[in-house]
Amino acid sequence: MESYSETCIFVGYPKETKGYYFYSPSDLKVFVSTNAKFQEKDYMNDFVPRSRIVLNEMSGETIPREVAQPNPIVSSDPTQDQQPSIPRRSGRVRTQPERYIGLGESVENLPDDDDPYTYKEAMEDVDSRHWQKAMQSEIESMFDNKVWSLVDLPKGIKPIGCKWVYKRKRGMDGKVETFKARLVAKGYTQKEGIDYEETFSPVAMLKSIRILLSIAASLDLEIWQMDVKTAFLNGSLDESIYMMQLEGFIEKGQVDKNPDEPCVYKRIKGDKLVFLILYVDDILLIGNDVGVLTSIKEWLAKQFDMKDLGEASFILGIQVIRDRKNRTIALSQASYIDKILSRFSMQDSKKGMLPFIHGIKLSKEQVPKNEHEEQFMSRVPYASAVGSLMYAMLCTRPDICFAVGIVSRFQSKPGPDHWTAVKHIFKYLKRTRDNMLVYSGGDLVPVGYTDSDFQSDSDSRKSTSGAVITIGGGAVIWRSIKQSCIADSTMEAEYVAACEAAKEAV
Repeated sequence: MESYSETCIFVGYPKETKGYYFYSPSDLKVFVSTNAKFQEKDYMNDFVPRSRIVLNEMSGETIPREVAQPNPIVSSDPTQDQQPSIPRRSGRVRTQPERYIGLGESVENLPDDDDPYTYKEAMEDVDSRHWQKAMQSEIESMFDNKVWSLVDLPKGIKPIGCKWVYKRKRGMDGKVETFKARLVAKGYTQKEGIDYEETFSPVAMLKSIRILLSIAASLDLEIWQMDVKTAFLNGSLDESIYMMQLEGFIEKGQVDKNPDEPCVYKRIKGDKLVFLILYVDDILLIGNDVGVLTSIKEWLAKQFDMKDLGEASFILGIQVIRDRKNRTIALSQASYIDKILSRFSMQDSKKGMLPFIHGIKLSKEQVPKNEHEEQFMSRVPYASAVGSLMYAMLCTRPDICFAVGIVSRFQSKPGPDHWTAVKHIFKYLKRTRDNMLVYSGGDLVPVGYTDSDFQSDSDSRKSTSGAVITIGGGAVIWRSIKQSCIADSTMEAEYVAACEAAKEAV
């Protein structure tokens, strides 16, 4: 950083002017600036003084109820030095916000989630018996893993709350297979650097999963799936955490880690090959020897409470369709596409031929032009729709990569034209819901394709790079991204795109 610069934290975008909102930890104020250099690889906890204090201490001996505090209103005037207001208790009546009301084909009513949100809703649900059984199973796992000890709360210590999270886990046909209940602490009430240092989950990259599935198709390897019950209970804490008792239950070693992908493990012994892929609590075992795979499963079952799911058929919402005779593996997200089409009321829309209409130019200038459009777009779930499309794109749909990349640039202040482009992607997915990503068991040689346009971004005049890398006849890596520099010619844009693709392949 330059000597005259100041380290701040990016907090958002202003509506009334171009630029960025920044928070200054030294001055305790929020201001607008158009000149900034983003350190994307640095984390906020680098700016927070690390303290070994276990919990916030309170001066009184009583424990007040937790009350949601209103966010302080901060002026956007960069010259005004405004100190943050002292939090106060809110006396207003809190009601459920009316989200996404009054939407037609383009602005839809989102259906309520099928899963209960609170313990009371679970007990009043038609499947309350299943939720009760799921909660009891969670509590038994807590006791088996010795997650907590019931103690008297020390004086002056404020405990963190807890809540139940309920989820119906569905199969590839959309039918409910299991009922999950997870007890979680309200960690958002803790402060980073004070109550904890870091938190993470083991998540394998989707491209790693696709590459190994392509290898499995080519070599005709076994693909088995396992699920770790209450995976997070197997972690350890360095801090002492005091948590309130849960609602409804108040008492009265044998693999090598991949250095390039820490969630993929391998073991090669003679001609026997095994890969283990870890994605939070889901495990994939891929290998060429049934006996070795069985021994690994038995060892894992002794170390953790595991559920054997047999041959992999449904991974992270992706259906795995295998033809061992022809050595092919196909990945489909038809059920997920049906779900998001229904969620955004696009299931009855016309089918689209292309994900993005040729010749359409989108820019940040296409913001709502009047009060009617402002009200219209305030009810549109734009970011949620783009996020839903992005998951399909990241998993199995490289054909919508470019279109999703374009519409994702306008999430800070989308306009009607941007929303129309999003709906075109949904219409295209409706027509192509049965399209699958197929690995045909060909040669395990990576083949890359790259292309670029020229200064297609109307706001920055930057070009867009595109790349696809295939292994075994199917795409395993793809990307469409705006270039970081402004190319002076089409040839320069092509070279930049080729360079990025080569780095990804390596």
